[in-house]
Amino acid sequence: MSDDGAMPEGPRADAGDHVAVVAALGRLGMLGGWDRVRAGEALKGLDRADAALLLAAGILERSGADQYTVIDEDLSDLDGATVGHAMVAQLRNCAARLSTLSARLPGGAAPIPRSS
Repeated sequence: MSDDGAMPEGPRADAGDHVAVVAALGRLGMLGGWDRVRAGEALKGLDRADAALLLAAGILERSGADQYTVIDEDLSDLDGATVGHAMVAQLRNCAARLSTLSARLPGGAAPIPRSS
C-alpha cells in the first residue's frame, strides 16, 4: 500500500486462477452442477457453495433463487464434462508441479495429500 492507503498500480491476480475457483469449477462440471446452471435450474447443497464462490470470482451472476448464469465468455458455451475434466487436469498438473518443486527444497519434498 502507498502512504495514502491506496493500493499500488501493477499486476493483479485473476480470481479465476485461484485454486478454490478451479476446484469449484471442477466439482460443478464433474457432478452435473455446471449443466444445471446452464439449463437455468436451481442449485442445491455443495453446488450452491461452489456457485457462491464463482459469483464472487465474476464467473457467474445470480439470476434467481439459487439460480445462476455463466457470464465468463470463455466458459459460457462449454458443457459440464468439458469444464470438469479441464479443471481436474489443471489441478493434477499443479499438484505434479508442486511435487517437483518441493522435491528441490532442502530436506526433501513435503508429502502432498491425495484423495483416494
